[in-house]
Amino acid sequence: MWQEQSGGPVPAWLPLPEATLKTVAAWLLSATWADSYAYWTDHSGTLSSPDAPVALAEYALVSPDSARQHQALRERILAEGADVVLPRPMLDDQLAEWLRSSGWKESQQYLRDHPDLLRTTAPPSAPLTHDALLHVSRSHGITAAHRLLRDREALQSYLRRALDAGDANSLLHAAGIEGEVFGDRLSSFAHAQVGMILAGATDGITPEEPVDLAAAAPEEVRGRLVREISALSVRHADRSPDLWLRLVRAPVEAG
Repeated sequence: MWQEQSGGPVPAWLPLPEATLKTVAAWLLSATWADSYAYWTDHSGTLSSPDAPVALAEYALVSPDSARQHQALRERILAEGADVVLPRPMLDDQLAEWLRSSGWKESQQYLRDHPDLLRTTAPPSAPLTHDALLHVSRSHGITAAHRLLRDREALQSYLRRALDAGDANSLLHAAGIEGEVFGDRLSSFAHAQVGMILAGATDGITPEEPVDLAAAAPEEVRGRLVREISALSVRHADRSPDLWLRLVRAPVEAG
């Protein structure tokens, strides 16, 4: 009938089995990447068949972005395997859900239930504290990482070890917790700048910037920062000595 009415060849979509169309549609409508992975596993025969891209081309008429995404995903799965391709977007889903945790107790439990998240990093848009939690959890464990958010002395002990070791990454992550969780913006600023010097990322460092913060901070905090930075400047005098001097002077002059 098609050939008689149109005078052209039968289109590829016309002989598609209805079951194939429904299977491909259900894959497109998977609620999460974990669901997508499970659905592919259960229907890999149909989804990897030559009929699947024909069905995807038809669904592109009503949902072009999703159809294109799944067509590209299908090609990668066929080339690399579902076990290689799909865990990455699954982790992205889990990371987004973890970032929505209603509190640190829920955050801690979620990381325990999804330990693969420790292989990821938080997106740039996420609070610094979350990236710090992943960093500390990898080296010290999930419980110890969350203790830094509840116990200021535990955080200070972590900072002292990072300062002694000249560990730039740990200092930067601790600085994020100081500012976001404990509201100690001066210590956060100082430790972040110290971490940047140790990491060799000195562009944009302005030790004198938090003058108002330093002036309003307790003398105990200013004194502690001066001692910490002075000790580091001696051990790492070869790294930007002018910046070390300015970092030490800033809280002193503000006081």
